[in-house]
Amino acid sequence: MPDIAGKIRELSEKYALAQVTDVKVGEKEVVLETKDQGKIVFSWNFEEGLKAGEVPLYPWRARRGYLEMANLLKAGTVEVPLAIRVKNVQRAGRYTAGLKSVLLREIDLSEQLLCGDRMIRVFSDVSEKLPYMNALCATEKGIKISMELGVTDTREPVELHEVVCRSGIITDTSADTQVRQYPIYLYKKDGEEVSIDTDYELYDFPEDDRDAVRFILKTLSQKDGGKAVRADYDRQMKLAAPAMKGGMCE
Repeated sequence: MPDIAGKIRELSEKYALAQVTDVKVGEKEVVLETKDQGKIVFSWNFEEGLKAGEVPLYPWRARRGYLEMANLLKAGTVEVPLAIRVKNVQRAGRYTAGLKSVLLREIDLSEQLLCGDRMIRVFSDVSEKLPYMNALCATEKGIKISMELGVTDTREPVELHEVVCRSGIITDTSADTQVRQYPIYLYKKDGEEVSIDTDYELYDFPEDDRDAVRFILKTLSQKDGGKAVRADYDRQMKLAAPAMKGGMCE
C-alpha cells in the first residue's frame, strides 16, 4: 500500500499548506491533525453517508484528464456547453464502493469541471437487480446531461465524458475506442502492463490514491478546513440520495 500519510505530511510541509502533526489512513477516511486548521476528517463513505463535520474526499477533482477538459472550456478553446454525455461503469473498489458513489462522482464532476453549473434536476431509472442506472439531468442554465452508470466486476472500467458545446466537442475517450487508453504499454511474456505515472512526486502510486492525495493538498491550501467542499456535498446529496430510488427529484 502506498505511503499516503507520509506523502501528505511531506508535501503539505514542502508547499507550506498546513502544519500537519499527524495523519491516520483508515478504510473509509483519512484523519489529519493540524496546528492551524484543527482536525480534518476526509471521508469517502458515500454509500452510508458522511457524518457531521466530515469532509468528502473527491479524488476525481484532481484527475489530470478532467482538469485538461475543464481548461479547454476556461480558455475558450471550445465555448458554451449545451449537453454532456456520461458513461461510467466502474469496478467496485476503494473509492467506488457502490452506485451512489459513482452517481455522486458524476454529479460533482459535471458541476465542477465539465460545465461549471449547478445541477438542479435528476430523473433516474434504477435497476432492481443490478447496481446500474440511467439518468437525465438538468442544470440551472439548462444544460442537459445523460448518464449511464454502473458498478460491476469488469476488468477495465468503461468511462466516457463527452461535452457538446456550441463551437465543438470535448471528450476523454477517442471515437474509435471502447475502453480507456494508456500512455505507456509494456508487452511481456507473462502479459501486458500499463503505466499512468504522470506525477513525479507521487510516482508509482495507484491513480486513485495519487488523486486523493492531491485533492487533500488542494483542500488544505484553501485554509477553510474543507467547509466549501462539504457544502457542495450536502447540496449534491439532496439530488443523489432520492435519485437512487428512481423517478424525478429536484
